Amino acid sequence: MSTIAYPFTPEQLHHAHGGKVTTVHGIEHLKGKPRDGHSTDFWFFRADVEWDDGTVSRNTEVPPHMLAAEDAPNHPHLKLLLEAMNAYLAANGEWRRDAKLQGWMAHRGPGTMNKPRRSA
Repeated sequence: MSTIAYPFTPEQLHHAHGGKVTTVHGIEHLKGKPRDGHSTDFWFFRADVEWDDGTVSRNTEVPPHMLAAEDAPNHPHLKLLLEAMNAYLAANGEWRRDAKLQGWMAHRGPGTMNKPRRSA
């Protein structure tokens, strides 16, 4: 697996809502309170996007499922970014699929991950 040095300039990588991803600055996540048995943590790339209408978004949140490319399974830069996201998830999160929770959860510190709720 290759590593990426940020900022990273991908070639022919697009945003699914219409625009070109010009620079990827890194990967981040936001922690959310689990809801309805699912994690609401949000994992995303920080990137610059030149939109089809001519506007530009700098250092904006781009979820992995919003990245698009021709011949996506074989696109080398898309593959590198998704591998980097997988490595980030493995280092900063935990996949949960049990009776109480499903999804990627960010590490919350020793002894705080998925504590059972107290009943009244």
